[in-house]
Amino acid sequence: MRRAAGGQAAAAGLRKRLPRPLAAIERQPDAAYNLLASRQWLLVVPRQFEKWQDVSVNALGYAGSLFVRSPAQIERLRAEGPLAVLRAVGYPR
Repeated sequence: MRRAAGGQAAAAGLRKRLPRPLAAIERQPDAAYNLLASRQWLLVVPRQFEKWQDVSVNALGYAGSLFVRSPAQIERLRAEGPLAVLRAVGYPR
């Protein structure tokens, strides 16, 4: 029971400090998103697609690390450009 109370307190603290990102998640709990966090900030990036072509794009892509499995994938990614790849899996503005 003590652990549950601690979790509730932590959730309340997050809601107080990070109302906008958490509200976005709570509005669409089944939506797919990438989450990046540090001690100072939280970034929630909604996404429509898990992959660009056959390249998986996870939260690390938004931190600057797109991982590929083959030379062909990296060549396509370089040709398209990393920001275009991130735009392709996200939602338009």
